[in-house]
Amino acid sequence: MRALRGSLIASVALLPGIAQAQQSVTLGEISVVSTSPVGAGGGNSSPALNLDTAAQSALTVPVAPGSVRLRGSEQPLNKIPSTVETVTTRQIEVDRGTDNIVATFARETPGVSLSDSQGNSNRPDLNYRGFTASPVQGVSQGLAVYQNGVRINEAFGDVVNFDLIPPQAVQRIDVVTGNPVFGLNAIGGAINFQMKNGFTWQGTEISAWGGSDARTAGYFEYGKISGPWSFYFTGDGLNDRGWRYENPSTIGRLYADLGYRSQDSEFHLIGLAARSFYGAAAATPVDFTHVDPRAIFTNPQTQTTQVSSIQLTGRVDISPTWDLAGNAYYRRFSERYNDGNQGNFENCSSRGSFRGFLCYQNDAFLQQPGQSARAYNNQFPIVGLNGQTIPFRNVPYGTIDTTKTESEAYGGSLQAANRDKIFGLPNTFVVGGSVDASTFSFKSSSTLGVINPDVITHPGNCRV
Repeated sequence: MRALRGSLIASVALLPGIAQAQQSVTLGEISVVSTSPVGAGGGNSSPALNLDTAAQSALTVPVAPGSVRLRGSEQPLNKIPSTVETVTTRQIEVDRGTDNIVATFARETPGVSLSDSQGNSNRPDLNYRGFTASPVQGVSQGLAVYQNGVRINEAFGDVVNFDLIPPQAVQRIDVVTGNPVFGLNAIGGAINFQMKNGFTWQGTEISAWGGSDARTAGYFEYGKISGPWSFYFTGDGLNDRGWRYENPSTIGRLYADLGYRSQDSEFHLIGLAARSFYGAAAATPVDFTHVDPRAIFTNPQTQTTQVSSIQLTGRVDISPTWDLAGNAYYRRFSERYNDGNQGNFENCSSRGSFRGFLCYQNDAFLQQPGQSARAYNNQFPIVGLNGQTIPFRNVPYGTIDTTKTESEAYGGSLQAANRDKIFGLPNTFVVGGSVDASTFSFKSSSTLGVINPDVITHPGNCRV
């Protein structure tokens, strides 16, 4: 179970005045920071969070101070005593160097870099000032990642799958440091992806493109307001054969948001479904690449990841100075690896009772004091599904190793905020809490096989 958490973020637009060159213009705040996850997206944010788009497209138009009511834990950027970085909608739209939203984030944010430990640009490790958010199990995770105020670090290992976020649906990205309210793994900072909805984006957009290695991709995006209701939907897909053998990439994502807004409240029902499939992600020995740069080591090496989630967010203005906001969510995650590997097998030792049968290599094991050589060597025979030993053949043995991780996460947050003045001075009081729970399972198995000349491991009839 995860503890209390919170959120924040922002950006400002500053128009410098140049003496004797142009008239200086004083702008009000055009962006604010939500210092708890509850107020960061999903309809809980005030319209001030979206003023950066208008201000950047018309920098000479001042924003009247106090024209927008701040809600919840939102604060003007200059009131936040920590580093805050923001990638706005306009920056996302202008950056067309890649269809990878995380690459855009890295290019636009100081201190952020990407590494490619998986051999696929769709699954990068994101590093922020030495702390990492990665899709790889076992990596020390030092960043908390949120989507519309809901934590998307998966329950098992706190991994983050950025490839399951539809890039065209991102409204803005915020990263902040030094705020423990964001909970577990926020030691290096917290990143929040605020997504579009029908109130912030309207229209219809269809895009498709292609490239080398049979790369094809495209997306559909639709947003509309009808009275107090709004609807936003987007779907996208990518298919890439890859430049190496047996190295495809396939991604499909769907995202929808149904919203309702009245004068003093706003609610959103949000759904997400995504699936990705990758092959041959591991490194290739240099000797292989000297013969063929497209060579792989062994096959199959596939990874299939799926996620689905549903989220309800809401915000109600109780009075001119009090407001209440919250969210509830359910998230299901599944990931499966199939990995063909070289096997550590040999002919059983002549010092045991199973010479001529298949044994596990015993080089890494020590004979216990007082244990006979026969008893020691008789520990390593491989037994098939029928309980019988397997005759040894002079072939390159391998294994197909499979792991499967499944998790379910659910929880909610509730937050109340007050902005009454104290002794005539502006004041913000925020109180709230969150509960996050999850269950997960991890399964693994290994099947004996034979590596053929095409480096494909074909399974046999023995499961370890």
